Amino acid sequence: MNGAILVFFLLLQAPGTVPPHARFSGRIVDGETGFDLRGLVNFVRLSGKIPENDITVLTKRNGWYEAGVLRPGRYRIVAVSPGYRPSIQEVDVPAIPAWHPLDFSMRKGESLTIHVRDPAGKKVDGAWATLSYLGGTKGGAREWSILQLHAAGDTARSREGLLRWDGLPPGRWRIRLSKPGYLPRILETKAGERRAVLERGRLVILTVENGDGTPAPDVLVNVFAGGRAVSSGISGAYGDMAITLVPGENELTLHRLPGGRIKMKRRVTVSAEGVVDRITIRWSPP
Repeated sequence: MNGAILVFFLLLQAPGTVPPHARFSGRIVDGETGFDLRGLVNFVRLSGKIPENDITVLTKRNGWYEAGVLRPGRYRIVAVSPGYRPSIQEVDVPAIPAWHPLDFSMRKGESLTIHVRDPAGKKVDGAWATLSYLGGTKGGAREWSILQLHAAGDTARSREGLLRWDGLPPGRWRIRLSKPGYLPRILETKAGERRAVLERGRLVILTVENGDGTPAPDVLVNVFAGGRAVSSGISGAYGDMAITLVPGENELTLHRLPGGRIKMKRRVTVSAEGVVDRITIRWSPP
């Protein structure tokens, strides 16, 4: 075998030295202004039973990116830039190695802003928000799944009473707000600027014990009041948790984990004011 050919063959077989089967390059730009955008481009090979060859590259300051894929097949290629809707393309990479120019023209997304306040109008910091897409435009659900994957855009905590999401596809949204010591709130709205009021509940230290008085860890507790879910928690190593109850009567459903098949119910009444309540429940399912 010719020496040069042998060296080339060994390089192909050496781990980490296999050359890309196909190269992609191009720019990410604002579809209206043509300005260059910083962002990332993700390649996923769709051929086969499960997606593979997941490759992500960052753009340069001029919006330029370069990437290589190792195998032929069908690829989903996604460009993501802050404040813009994801741009999704599917490309067939042939068996013959080649260079593929591929640009992305981005569309600005919608913004959703929530001002979180208590009944007195005071800003509520640290409220946990979960955002869900309810639909409303073709391809919106797919765009949202991409944003969740690459931008972790489905959850947020309020800062100075403010929650904000950018780059959203058009449509309707459900926002679930919760914070220890407050009652949960669910909003359904389109993008824009909204106000949400969180009512105070009663923060309680709840301890779950076994029948012999020892701590009962890994017990899931769901709280209901007036037919609606209020809060939930799982007991720790010492059988305790901090949980929010409604002033007045609450119905607690307790599930022993893992599995949660064994359960019991208890009714608990707490005061609206005063010192922090401490409640102990003895595990005694029917």
